[in-house]
Amino acid sequence: MNSESLRAARIRGASPTPLWRRILAAATLTAFTAVSAGALAVSPQPAAAADHASLWQQFSSQLKNKYAGKQVRVIMINDPFLPAFNKMSDAFSALTGAKVSVDTFGYDATYQKEVLACGQNDKTYDIIVFDVPWTQKFVPCTDSLNPYVKKTETAFLQYDDFFPVMREASQWENQIVGFPFAPYFVLQSYNAKYYKTLGLSPAKTLDEFVSNAAAATKNDKLPNVYGTSMNNQAGSAVGQAFFEYIYNFPGGKPFTSEYPGSAKPYSNMTPLFASKQGLEVIELFKKLLASQPPGALNSAWQSRQTAFATGHVAAVNEWDVTTPSLSDPAQSTVVSDFATADFPTNGKLVTQVGGWTMGINKYGTQKDIAWDFIKWFTSPETALAFSKAGGFPQRTSLLSNADLNTQYPWYASLKTSVPTAFADCRPRISQSFDIINTLGTYIGKALAGTMSTKDAMLGADREIGTMLKKAGYRVDSLTE
Repeated sequence: MNSESLRAARIRGASPTPLWRRILAAATLTAFTAVSAGALAVSPQPAAAADHASLWQQFSSQLKNKYAGKQVRVIMINDPFLPAFNKMSDAFSALTGAKVSVDTFGYDATYQKEVLACGQNDKTYDIIVFDVPWTQKFVPCTDSLNPYVKKTETAFLQYDDFFPVMREASQWENQIVGFPFAPYFVLQSYNAKYYKTLGLSPAKTLDEFVSNAAAATKNDKLPNVYGTSMNNQAGSAVGQAFFEYIYNFPGGKPFTSEYPGSAKPYSNMTPLFASKQGLEVIELFKKLLASQPPGALNSAWQSRQTAFATGHVAAVNEWDVTTPSLSDPAQSTVVSDFATADFPTNGKLVTQVGGWTMGINKYGTQKDIAWDFIKWFTSPETALAFSKAGGFPQRTSLLSNADLNTQYPWYASLKTSVPTAFADCRPRISQSFDIINTLGTYIGKALAGTMSTKDAMLGADREIGTMLKKAGYRVDSLTE
């Protein structure tokens, strides 16, 4: 499949060839057979392993045909982990008798449809899947899971095994809004074959990333290759990208009180997009335009991934949601060539975190089946099978799993990156989507040259600051 058809398939929301049929299918099937039988126990607490195994067996036995003839409905993002998600859903159906119906959409459309359903007290969906920055937004339309957790055996849930940053990200004011099942982290992916040919090493600093990209662009040794591809598309794509980079400039932060280690990240939301560091982020984006394929200003998540997976660019900084597919020959020509490293930084590494959390629709009428699905899907056993099928490790214990580390050597990068992640890298307040989209609109103007970098970022400061001030947040100033 060529790059254009691969891109078209991704935009349609379909995986060109189901990932779970190709990535260690036999191993995955074996693992999941054990899951259904309750034979696997992945726990960070060895002393509780026996208790967990026993409780898992009981839970699995109780689920057999428990929901025959029923249907659980899920609304969520159409991201590359969908084939693995569907495989797990099919297994839940086989165990419980319940049909799992999953409605998926693109990023912006997922948010818009979920917000609309929330505002209308819609009972259609049992489970709402939301991104990290949307956490507060969905507090009013999801059940607090605290009471659910309280009545469930601790040894069974293994809640403390979820990545700490994702536990924090999926809570709001001590309320558990959902269980994280697909955490994303931004990693540096590079074509090791190309870098060896050019005598390059993965960038440790942002300056090195720029120089590597320039060196790899249409080099005489690789005349058809470009250095990188970025999320430049105006709106949510490049707006999100800003938050990936800002903390990796010393002293950089998007708002006065939002930075790693802040005791109250939303106590002072004075925008700092036109700060020295904010302007440096945009100038970095501008420098990198020359090292990207034609049409760079329209590049977003799917096209960036396709460019790297088909060998057209030498390196990308991207969410690890795409990394499992790089190992799939049906979707990637760089299966044996790609490698990963930490995100490059000019200061102390701050890794962007995102990903998806399952919440129970407050207005749904099937709370029992929704909670059972969430418990089952996020259990250590199913989490292992999900990861093997092309999903993601959601638990600390899985990063030490020997089979997964053999299957996915890039887990080594997760081990160093996950501890540096900051739950509030992107604001998690109700206005987050509008903040990111508005910021991305102004950045798009700066990249296109219709506004100067300084004017564009001052415009973002004013518009976003006005929005937040109206929402009741402290905003000290709206201009320089």
